[in-house]
Amino acid sequence: MRKRWCFIGVMLFALIGNLFVSASAETPRRYNIVDAHLHYLDFTQETEGLEKLVLEMDKAGVSRAVLFGMPMAKQWDEHAPNMPAYYLSNDSRSYYYSATDYIMMAHLERQPDEIKDRFYPFICGINPNDKYAAKYIKQLLDTYPGQFYGIGELMSRHDDLTALTYGEPPRANHPAMLEIYDLAAEYSLPVMVHHNVAGYFSDDPIYLEEMRQALAHNRNTKIIWPHVGISRRIEIPNLIEITREMLTENDNLYYDISWIVFEEYVLKDLEGWAELIGEFPERFMVGSDIVGRWGRYAEEVTKFYALLDLLDDETAQMVSAKNIVNLVESGAEKRQDLQPGSDIPESTSANGQISTNADSTIEQEESKESKESSAANSNTVIVIVAIFSGITALTALTISVIFNRRQNIEIRNVLSEIRAHLDDDVTPPTES
Repeated sequence: MRKRWCFIGVMLFALIGNLFVSASAETPRRYNIVDAHLHYLDFTQETEGLEKLVLEMDKAGVSRAVLFGMPMAKQWDEHAPNMPAYYLSNDSRSYYYSATDYIMMAHLERQPDEIKDRFYPFICGINPNDKYAAKYIKQLLDTYPGQFYGIGELMSRHDDLTALTYGEPPRANHPAMLEIYDLAAEYSLPVMVHHNVAGYFSDDPIYLEEMRQALAHNRNTKIIWPHVGISRRIEIPNLIEITREMLTENDNLYYDISWIVFEEYVLKDLEGWAELIGEFPERFMVGSDIVGRWGRYAEEVTKFYALLDLLDDETAQMVSAKNIVNLVESGAEKRQDLQPGSDIPESTSANGQISTNADSTIEQEESKESKESSAANSNTVIVIVAIFSGITALTALTISVIFNRRQNIEIRNVLSEIRAHLDDDVTPPTES
């Protein structure tokens, strides 16, 4: 009996221990991330889909994401034995692919609101050397009123990618791009422009002036410069100084720290970059730059913790989420006026004013996480209380059974004694 109770006790102890372990296995999210740079489609215009993406976002602690397709498609030449999956898979050419925007929007429209609301769609499928580009963007804005939050990622001076793409190499100050900036200012849409600051294996920022001219063209246009102007095989030893100078000169410039600039520059001087971000806390954001496949998503997001940990709490929240949300939502009311009938999510404050700033969005996400955490803790407590209540009831029942068994034995013994006594006192009657 003692062994049996020991076994039951061990099993209950293990069960309770597992509850505590499972409750602590989900590591608390250290930061609420809004991914500022995410490609829904790859260079073959394929994707693993929104449902799987949302699951990976949840694992990585990403509440929302700026989402766009891929403006180029990789051509599969007859001499290529295998289908190229990446723009560097072989030396086949690439070409501009406008259908990427329609594919992405078609996938989004099939989703329930709780998934659609997780994304800020951008328009990217344009040829930046085509002066029809601004007209195409306007057509998309009219086709999907109120549903786009920005333009990009547009490719400019993107090393092998733009070198392998049909047509002249695109540049940030091309006349077609200048028309895009004017349209973006009219609709309060930020524009994300990938523009390498230099050529291959060069420490001379020969393309910096092109970006300066792009920024100066229309100061009402907010330009996001991804990867801090860095791509493969670009070696700029004074990138921090160049970045500081550009931010000082251009109030409409924002930097997206994503892709290889983090490993090749930021990680090698975390304190230097943290100091720079502290000087311009409203001008930086983080992005995964994942392309259509989500297997490495969490890894590409949580790598930024090393940098965010060096920032004060307020700056870390701005870089991880608030800056990009402010940028994409700040013009929502203006866009609604330009597009009657558009359905742009709004929140109204206590004084009746429309609010589209990042604070309300981030507070809602944090409140949701807090409620989920509280609910999880409450459930854990309820389960533990139920287990201990069960143990108490089982113990009481066992004691009761043992007590009743002993009592029944005593009663049977007394009855046996009484029966024996009666048998002794009663004598059989004599025959007459």
